[in-house]
Amino acid sequence: MTGTGTRTGFGHALGLSRALTGLPVAPLVERYGELVAAQKDLGLSHVGELFVPPGGRLRVLDGVFAVEGPGRRRHVGAAVLRGPVAARAGARAAALVERLAGIQERDPAALRRILLYQLVQLLHDHPRGDRPETAAALGIDPAEAAALARAAAGRARLDAAGRTAAESLEDAWAQGRVRAAALCAAALPPAGGDRLLAHRLTAIAALVRDADALLDEARDHEDRGDREGAAARYGQAAGLAWDCPRAVRGLVRTHAAAHPEPGRLAAAPTPEGVVLRLFPGGSGAPGTATPTGLTATTGTTGPATPTGLTATTGTTGPATPTSPTATTGTTGPATPTSPTGATRRIVRLTRGEPLTVPLTEVPGDLATGPVTDSTAPLGREVRYVALPRRPRPAEPGSATTDAPDAATDRAADPTGAAPRGTTAPAAAAGARSASTTAPGTPSHGAFPAPPGAGGAAATGERIPAGGRDGVPADPADEVAGDRDAAEDVRPLISAVLLVAPEVAELVLADGRARVEASWLRPAGAVGVEVTVVGPDGRSVPHGPVIPGFTAAGSGTAGRPAAGDAPSGAGDGHGPGAVTGAAAPGVGLGQASGSGGEGVRVGGVAVGRYAVRVRARYAGPRGEVLSPGTGGEVTVHAWPEPVVGLGARAREDGGLRLHWTGGAGGDVRIVEWPGGAPAQGAELAAEGLPPAVPWVDAAGAADPPPGTLATVSAVAVLGERALAGPSTTVEAPQPVAGLTAHRTAAGRARISFDWPDDTGRVVVTTAPEAGGEPVEHPVVRAVFLREGLELPVGPGAVRVTAYAAPRSSLATVASPGDAGQVLLPADVAIAYRVLPGQRRRLRRGPSVLRVTLVAPGGDPGAGLPDFVLVGGAVGGAARPHRPGDGPELCRVTGSELAAAGTVEREIAPHPPATGPYAVRGFLLGGRAASVRLDEPSLTSLVVR
Repeated sequence: MTGTGTRTGFGHALGLSRALTGLPVAPLVERYGELVAAQKDLGLSHVGELFVPPGGRLRVLDGVFAVEGPGRRRHVGAAVLRGPVAARAGARAAALVERLAGIQERDPAALRRILLYQLVQLLHDHPRGDRPETAAALGIDPAEAAALARAAAGRARLDAAGRTAAESLEDAWAQGRVRAAALCAAALPPAGGDRLLAHRLTAIAALVRDADALLDEARDHEDRGDREGAAARYGQAAGLAWDCPRAVRGLVRTHAAAHPEPGRLAAAPTPEGVVLRLFPGGSGAPGTATPTGLTATTGTTGPATPTGLTATTGTTGPATPTSPTATTGTTGPATPTSPTGATRRIVRLTRGEPLTVPLTEVPGDLATGPVTDSTAPLGREVRYVALPRRPRPAEPGSATTDAPDAATDRAADPTGAAPRGTTAPAAAAGARSASTTAPGTPSHGAFPAPPGAGGAAATGERIPAGGRDGVPADPADEVAGDRDAAEDVRPLISAVLLVAPEVAELVLADGRARVEASWLRPAGAVGVEVTVVGPDGRSVPHGPVIPGFTAAGSGTAGRPAAGDAPSGAGDGHGPGAVTGAAAPGVGLGQASGSGGEGVRVGGVAVGRYAVRVRARYAGPRGEVLSPGTGGEVTVHAWPEPVVGLGARAREDGGLRLHWTGGAGGDVRIVEWPGGAPAQGAELAAEGLPPAVPWVDAAGAADPPPGTLATVSAVAVLGERALAGPSTTVEAPQPVAGLTAHRTAAGRARISFDWPDDTGRVVVTTAPEAGGEPVEHPVVRAVFLREGLELPVGPGAVRVTAYAAPRSSLATVASPGDAGQVLLPADVAIAYRVLPGQRRRLRRGPSVLRVTLVAPGGDPGAGLPDFVLVGGAVGGAARPHRPGDGPELCRVTGSELAAAGTVEREIAPHPPATGPYAVRGFLLGGRAASVRLDEPSLTSLVVR
């Protein structure tokens, strides 16, 4: 790679004397502020601290190099950033490193430019920034520290305003905000050796000059009454500088006068913001047909707008309108698109804002569907302008190839900025073209030429970018070509719109002599105004708005309102419509914030009612109202409610239900699968459970055994029903297998089969001779573990057992099937073994005394015999059964019944060699029901 003349080869401008003669005044990187914020979060004073390991140094003379040791120098490129630098920086700095790598890939000179800019600012902020050791302290290699400090000292210093302008200039330029870019440029010192900044400032100045010239021309046309010519020039000026309030407001003013219809841009407020959409054909002006599927944009002034716009339906692409100044000839190229593919830039104007307030751009692409402006000011009138995007002008000094000339230009550029777009000669030519364009002829026009424009634009011919036959194209021809290409791309302007979104999810419901309405109030609304109009056309008063209220009605009427679509502001049509806050029937919501709320209107007659809800917003001159949304709801007839329900047990078994109320409808006894609704609740008849099958129309109830149910009375009239009171009824589960036998004096053991699904059983003991019965509740767990033994007394007792009611509040049906058993009186036979009487020198034989104990003296028939049995094998073993030994003595039951007490001598049991054990037993007759009263076993010994 060699140049012309001596020392013009690649790198001839490198070296300490020439390398840093033009330090960057501005970083010229988009979103530089975000980069600096991420850098500060990591505690970095400049981005170069990421590039070197601890102890490493930086070289910035002829590129960004990391010096990691003697002879170890590594160029910092995208691959190095994503490799060693990313691994060393860690996960916390990964996002910043990746962003720097992307910047380096898009522009190889940008990374060095950022680093130099930050180093210069640090040196300027340091009190000894002109000393080499200060630069070395920032991590610069000592071999380059002196050159960097000397160059930084010679560059103009930026104050706070200058730094802000320098760091935001590229954002304004990239976003097409020419006026903002011009303000930033005015705050900067001369570019000096910063060639890239000089090219940028030249381009900005050219655009400003062209825009101002077009504004002057537009004003002249407007003064002469040529609205269409003025609108065309205002549109061209807005295409050059969309953030120029004079251009955009002038375009809106003159375009509305020349074209009274709103155009093809429709806007409508929603809770999420203002929704913008293109629709094909149709002017949307008053008296014209409304496009299908579009809703009215709401506004209190300005032309009427298309109706029916919603945020989710009717997506339509941008059809090309017929241009009033279309000329014949060949068709030019398609309209240039933005980097994101959007063909139009959307700008919002707010009524009453001063010209010093910057215009707002709404992000989004109308070509792909609706666009939502989520930051539209609530309570304000706005208007939207869709401006065709102009292609970004070619930047002088930029290149898309690495041709030798481009490389030479990079080497000669002391800032290290890589040319992007053209070679240096082409860049200079572009700069000359921008600076020599005649006033009023924009070099980057994107709008149709004014009427009467001639030249290539009139014939539709496109001039090649390189000119004809190698002759460079004249800038005017370029403009003419752009005008021809944009012939079918005109600005679109919406009607005036009041940003007052309607309430969402309006639900209307009817009830018994009642109307309910609920909705979601949009965020930002300070309240609502509700109007209810009755069948007679008069407004119906209602209470205040209830926060958190949901219209439920009878369960049959609650539904989204299907009323009229939102109409224009100030719509006062229809019977009883109310527009004033003090008018009868209008309630003002006082709940603050957004969320669900509603109203309830009670005491209304049967008929059809219209409900309308308007949201209130704080406007610049007081509160403003949305046009409103609403619908109609019909109040129907209802039956009288059931006010009382009771139950009582019938003597013949079962229950009898009785109720009061329910006039005008049928009373139905039902059992709810879950909890019963509140008394008086309004229900849909189709949702009621079936009537209880064991209750007839007269109220006679025969619940099956084991039933425990809560039944309710419901009054039904047609499709509507009113919940009535409830009562609990129960039929006990029967008890089977009941038996009873005595175990000790005055006690008896009771046994039975525990009924299923029963937690408790009640056992009742009643004296057969008369007296009060005694109830004994029995728990299942205790019964199964220990059984049941109850005190019953000596007399005959009737034992009854039945399942206990599971609810203390239940009305219990007569337990006709409960088990019963008769326990006879307690008859006992007691015996004792008494020692024999002494006869001279020895005792006589032992005596057995047997005594009958019977309550009331009547033991009954069938007494058992008493048998005394001796022990076997010499009498030492005590008998446990009657057959365990010989029978020593027997007393019959008849003898006991006759005498009461019988004594018998016990004959000695041979061989009578010593004492032996005995024991008594009962045999025959009622042995199982007669208790044997035994003495202490130690006393049962015959000696």
